[in-house]
Amino acid sequence: MVHGNPTSSFLYRTVARQLLDRGVRVVAVDHYGFGESAKPPVEEFGYRPSDHSDVLTDFVDALNLENVTLLVQDWGGPIGLGMAVRRPDQIRNILVMNTWAWSVAATDSAGPYGALTQWSLLNQQIGNEFVANGLIVLGAAGGLAAPYPEPQATAVKNAYLGPFFDPETGLVRSPTVAVPTNTFARSILEDTAMFSTLGDLEPITSKPVFFYFGAQDGLFGALRPNPDGTCAIGSPTIRDDGTFCVDGDGALVYPYIDRFRSLWSPEFVIGVEVNPLGNHFVQDQAPDRVAEIVDELNRDVSPDR
Repeated sequence: MVHGNPTSSFLYRTVARQLLDRGVRVVAVDHYGFGESAKPPVEEFGYRPSDHSDVLTDFVDALNLENVTLLVQDWGGPIGLGMAVRRPDQIRNILVMNTWAWSVAATDSAGPYGALTQWSLLNQQIGNEFVANGLIVLGAAGGLAAPYPEPQATAVKNAYLGPFFDPETGLVRSPTVAVPTNTFARSILEDTAMFSTLGDLEPITSKPVFFYFGAQDGLFGALRPNPDGTCAIGSPTIRDDGTFCVDGDGALVYPYIDRFRSLWSPEFVIGVEVNPLGNHFVQDQAPDRVAEIVDELNRDVSPDR
């Protein structure tokens, strides 16, 4: 189970419990700088996604993991898939959730991946004080805690804030402890090593895969109009749950799912599912369904696989 930014493997806690109850071995990692993992100084570790993918590959080798069902979301996508293309023989199947795995450019800000591009550009422009104060972490933790009642909401929020903030003072643990969160966001456009690694997913496109995305995710969900009201694909329409882009048949447009499907061998796409109420963190919102999908992937034992 591979997490993204600025979370940790705590994000998979409910999915993990359900799979453990089924007798499944669960390996949930925290990237360097996140969760319970070590937090090397920025002078010693680059914190770019390609750096994390290198560490994950070493981790898989060290544990001699085989027959792996790989779960990826957010930055866990390029990091985990980057590992998988280098160790395809150790991967059995893959669950892809709200992520991407290809290069985008600053000039793509009005294209189908425009929200992702704009997020990276914003993080290149914001000041060091914003980053040092951990505001990216605060925003994400608040959103992840919001669906829960008290006192659970506070416990969830503190679990995400703990690696970055001192619980007694409420202040960031050091001036650089939150730098990795900004490095991730900037790397959408800057870390070319990551995407050259993923330039060819061919080693894993014959692995059974399931795509499970949240429609309401502003980055990876259903396509929304650009700030000028135009759509990179389709045309804008107003619905009860927001303003989106629709195709000629009136269906919502999902550029990330469509791109992944174009990269994969169709016979190995076990399922494509959109949670209409799902946002960015679908494994937190719908852990029961995520665990069921893992079961579905592992039941797929057709002779040609």
